[in-house]
Amino acid sequence: MDNYKLAVKYRVSGIYLTAKNKAPVFSKFFRNNFQIIGSAHNQIEYFFKIRQSCNLIMLSPIFNNPKYSYNKILNIQKFNLMSLGWKKNLCALGGINLNNIKKIQCTKVKSIAYNRAIKNPPTN
Repeated sequence: MDNYKLAVKYRVSGIYLTAKNKAPVFSKFFRNNFQIIGSAHNQIEYFFKIRQSCNLIMLSPIFNNPKYSYNKILNIQKFNLMSLGWKKNLCALGGINLNNIKKIQCTKVKSIAYNRAIKNPPTN
């Protein structure tokens, strides 16, 4: 994670860059099919991920979760307003569960990522 030089050394197919990583990534060392996934929490971090030439940007947190306070969550309206002019593929991340997964259809995300429903599967 975050070490693209190690990714080049071991010829992996992709790398995940956290929101804290703001260092430039030199993509001339990567193969053509190398995938870079980045995480962002606001627009400033989004522009860092654009500079790092990320193929997919995970924007979080979209819903309430134990990791972030209620003031830090984006919700659907802020998520849509923030990503209005963005051209990159987006992934919604943070607080997604089986109760609010249908609200994701109101956004322009290409994918979602969640693990709460996997950790606590619904009981019938």
